[in-house]
Amino acid sequence: HKWAFKTSATEQQSLEMVRAGVRKQTEWSVENSSKPSAAAASIGVRMPALSPVPPRNNDGDASGHHRKTPEEIAVERAANRRLREHVKTTHEELTGGRADYGRERLLEKKRERAEQLHGSAKDREAEAMGGPDLDDEALYGGGRVGGGESFQGALAREKSRKAKREAKTAQRIEELQQKEDEKAKAMLDMLGFSGI
Repeated sequence: HKWAFKTSATEQQSLEMVRAGVRKQTEWSVENSSKPSAAAASIGVRMPALSPVPPRNNDGDASGHHRKTPEEIAVERAANRRLREHVKTTHEELTGGRADYGRERLLEKKRERAEQLHGSAKDREAEAMGGPDLDDEALYGGGRVGGGESFQGALAREKSRKAKREAKTAQRIEELQQKEDEKAKAMLDMLGFSGI
């Protein structure tokens, strides 16, 4: 099945270039390596000449070199590590600080965040901002002259409220008891036991 997509002339030309490149790479041979494909030539595309791929040797290495020994691999890794450290140091020197990536930086950010959230850091910020210093009398209202109220006055008011509440409760209990007595007397009168 062939797909038929609507394409413009520019898109068609780009597709032909891609097709020519794929064809050139997949259908390569020594005879036609010097001459361009017909499709590429028709649209004016000059394809670069490809060099033949050397055959693989028994070790699976295309370059013909021997496999690296574990010692050579260790030396290469050490050299790569030194290079990475040099690049990192150079980057820090050029940018004026540590890089914003890596495990160490993540841990450093975590510590900074913890310091900001910690109470002592907030206290230091408040001191730096020049926040007001309030003493206990200002916060709790103790000992203020004039506009404040005394503790003894508050206790007296609470006692009087409690006494009024208890008096009201006692009065309500007395009223309910009196109603209950009247109902009992009316029932006895109805049954004929009024003298009891």
